[in-house]
Amino acid sequence: RGLIPSILEKAPRESGLVALSALYFKDRWRVPFDPRKTRKARFHVLEGASIDVAMMRHTEGRFRFRRNENFVAVDLPYATDDFALTIVTSRQAPLRAHAFASVARWLSGEGFVEAPGEVGLPRFSLAESAELLPVLDALGLRRGRLSPKAFTRFSPVPQVISRVVQK
Repeated sequence: RGLIPSILEKAPRESGLVALSALYFKDRWRVPFDPRKTRKARFHVLEGASIDVAMMRHTEGRFRFRRNENFVAVDLPYATDDFALTIVTSRQAPLRAHAFASVARWLSGEGFVEAPGEVGLPRFSLAESAELLPVLDALGLRRGRLSPKAFTRFSPVPQVISRVVQK
């Protein structure tokens, strides 16, 4: 339906089997951000730089928060039950992803407390594509995926897995 414009940017070099998987998610916020409150604001990025971005704001309301001395998080529910976006950020300077390891369990949404507060975050959309073959090889797939006998039930011509993409 045109929601994911492409998965493979080019066809595989050799003919063979192609298996694709894609996920598309789009929903509204349960409590929508008022577009009239969106304003340009400074957003701090790694290496100390700052950029001006369109910042969505909830200036009053009750939200589910969690915090400690280094991090703060908010759980923003989508209109569809059982879906929420949990945002965790550092309370001081921006940090690299590995610094968040101690609060990774916060992404489950557990331990949050509803409280009055204010939320501001940049307007955003997410799109990601990841090559998974190195990860799958590290988990033990390499020997099997390169075996000429691995897919004999699918094709009389020997097949191998040369690429795995999650988009």
